[in-house]
Amino acid sequence: MPIRGIGIAFLRITHDTPAQVHVAEGARVSRLAGQELPAAFAAVRARQVVPQAITLRAADGVTTYGQLFVPATLRSGAKAPAIVFIHGGSRRQMLQTWHPLRYYHATYAFNQWLASRGYVVLSLNYRSGTGYGLDFREALDYGATGASEYRDVEAAGAYLAA
Repeated sequence: MPIRGIGIAFLRITHDTPAQVHVAEGARVSRLAGQELPAAFAAVRARQVVPQAITLRAADGVTTYGQLFVPATLRSGAKAPAIVFIHGGSRRQMLQTWHPLRYYHATYAFNQWLASRGYVVLSLNYRSGTGYGLDFREALDYGATGASEYRDVEAAGAYLAA
């Protein structure tokens, strides 16, 4: 039985709602007051898509991961312009939701915006990133001396072309 007044605070994030602090007290979960999203955000939320988790295999056999943003207006089998989104430093991970870190929060919004404008976006989590285990993070030949991450970029481009 929960003790009254004691709860757990956490960030709640979804594909269409940025991070907001919520508190769970027993079975009751509520958003902390003062975090209401601006009324204009409703229009942004209506244009967002649910990113799809995808798995890619590079030419050297390494598996990598990404999120695919497909415009809601794109009909099955139709072609659309496509973008491989490279998020920057390898020691990070893009998510299928709004991100709690500021830069990645903004890049998730950018990918959603591109999808709302008709672009297919593949946001790539290339090797040496976080969230996929030590072997992935410490991949062979990653970084400036090997640049094996570029093989993942090539695999992403081939995926979109197909």
